[in-house]
Amino acid sequence: MLLALLPCLGARADGVFKAFTKKVGESTVSFSFKYSTRTDVPITGTGSVSVAGDAFLMETAGLQVRCDSRVRWTFDTVAKEVLIESVEGPKDFAGNPALLVSNAGEAFSVVSTGQSKFKDKVVHAVVLSPGDQTRGIDKATLYFNSKDELIGASIVASDGTVTDFEISSLRFSAKAEPSSFRPAEGISDGSWVVTDLR
Repeated sequence: MLLALLPCLGARADGVFKAFTKKVGESTVSFSFKYSTRTDVPITGTGSVSVAGDAFLMETAGLQVRCDSRVRWTFDTVAKEVLIESVEGPKDFAGNPALLVSNAGEAFSVVSTGQSKFKDKVVHAVVLSPGDQTRGIDKATLYFNSKDELIGASIVASDGTVTDFEISSLRFSAKAEPSSFRPAEGISDGSWVVTDLR
């Protein structure tokens, strides 16, 4: 009986993934996250993301990253330093849940789908393989709950490190313009140390 159900479970997860990526492409997606590495000494943290296409705002403890799809500003809010870089070439997805969510349907191909467990919950799992223009990740798995909501991801980085992300408060809104993710004026007022690598 279980073997007979497996193709249905896989088709269900595949349908959930396709519907999710379609909605992501039409929206601004916002969510909170917790992350933890599967290492001898785990690295943990929390943050929040708002992403529309390749433009995003990501905030973690002491760090804010803004990107309008062409330029990325990385703010160290404790040291009052900002690094400004052009965004070119392959995208670095490792450690960046914003890009993973917004590009899942384009930068990755589906390897397998089915039922799995994530944080002791039975979930729909979609295993993804990166394309040629995807940098920093060997494999990604997205986890959806019974309501078809994205609740987590597991990322295998190119160096073999596995990072688990728990996702909460996921919401969709009208797709914002990339310019809305640029920082407010004021970083050149002398209070910030600015390194501009453009």
